[in-house]
Amino acid sequence: MSHARRLDVLKPEQPTRSAPTPRKRERPLHIVMVIPYDPFYQPFVIRSLRFAEELRRRGHRVDYFYAPMPPRAQGTRLREDLPGGIVGRPCHGRKLRDHAELSRAIAICDVVHFQKAKPPHSWLTLALAHAHDKPIHQDWDDDEGAFWLQTTWDRAQALRLSDRGSMVRLARAAIAASTSLATEWVIPKLVDSIGGATMGLRQKSERWGAQKSAIFPARVGVDSDVFSPARRDEALRHELGLDGPTVLYAGSFDVRPDLDFFISALGTMLSIQPNARCLVIGGGFGREHFVKELTRAGMRSRVVLSNGLIPFAEMPRYVASTDLAALPFRDSAINRGKSSLTLLECMASGLPVVTHDVGDVGWMLGAGGELGVLDDPHDFGARMARLLSQPDERKKLGAAGRARAQAVFSWGGTVDYLEKAYRYAIAQHSADD
Repeated sequence: MSHARRLDVLKPEQPTRSAPTPRKRERPLHIVMVIPYDPFYQPFVIRSLRFAEELRRRGHRVDYFYAPMPPRAQGTRLREDLPGGIVGRPCHGRKLRDHAELSRAIAICDVVHFQKAKPPHSWLTLALAHAHDKPIHQDWDDDEGAFWLQTTWDRAQALRLSDRGSMVRLARAAIAASTSLATEWVIPKLVDSIGGATMGLRQKSERWGAQKSAIFPARVGVDSDVFSPARRDEALRHELGLDGPTVLYAGSFDVRPDLDFFISALGTMLSIQPNARCLVIGGGFGREHFVKELTRAGMRSRVVLSNGLIPFAEMPRYVASTDLAALPFRDSAINRGKSSLTLLECMASGLPVVTHDVGDVGWMLGAGGELGVLDDPHDFGARMARLLSQPDERKKLGAAGRARAQAVFSWGGTVDYLEKAYRYAIAQHSADD
């Protein structure tokens, strides 16, 4: 499918302007939001926090429940407080006291919102919402089942059969993959509305039992006043040793094929542009493999690797202090379901992006960068090298990407649809009673 044709296909479901606000003012809602991540230690919560902030700004009440990470797994603290006056309530998967607090909140709310199909919080939320006869909205922003299948396969390939600990971890990953897939399949049949971040997820929701009228666009957004070219920091570049044109690679290290593709592309880029540098920001169990492969290829000294994740407040200047973003996406189920926040943050920061036309990614990028040939790391690396040598072209692409991020991808536009989804769920639930 050509890029122009993709725009034609996606436009009816994903308009470039936010949905029109209702003419009559409807009563504020009481929303219980259940998120299976820890907003203080995990980077996956920006979406739900921005939703909660915007909903509160519009006069709705939001009770925000989250899954706290155990102390041994916490790592870098990414934020000190929740933004926008949001009060977070921890909800441990196995603590009855937390279950009781969540139950009390659901009993008096108008609608229950939960993110992902991730057990056990999705099961708990569904059970309590059905027990209290409340309408339910699911926010589906990633193909979790595909992710777990891929990462389980990656673990299996790296498995040492003599290592009992590895065997136990593999067994746990396999159980997580199967339960996640089963939960994803069941949920569309049990909820009143679904917000799908991508066209692929919305189509999958319909195939698995959701009514088409109950499925709403739920794109990711970006704060273009926070992520901005103005955040570029030459002192930070000097501190990090970025003394040449620099490519940014930011993301998870947990999907090995994507990681191996980038390592190969990086080798091509550095062979053409030997004075270039690469800043890598990310975390995950594949970090050790990444460092090992960089060292084996003789590229470790050319790559500045963050020590895990970067605090949210610091990310805008790290992103803006590079010259080009590399976001390779193989044509996989994981990537076809991806609505990339990192892509939008790079675009809003004025970085041209080299990526692939997989799922919604090419449509999101628009004229803000280049789309590489699928499954061709040498083509990807050559594109990066060429753009690093063309500052005027980078500036033009970066400006186009920032303009698109500002015009199309606001959190407010997505929350317009979210409000419609809530009210649809409430009406549908009442009709079914």
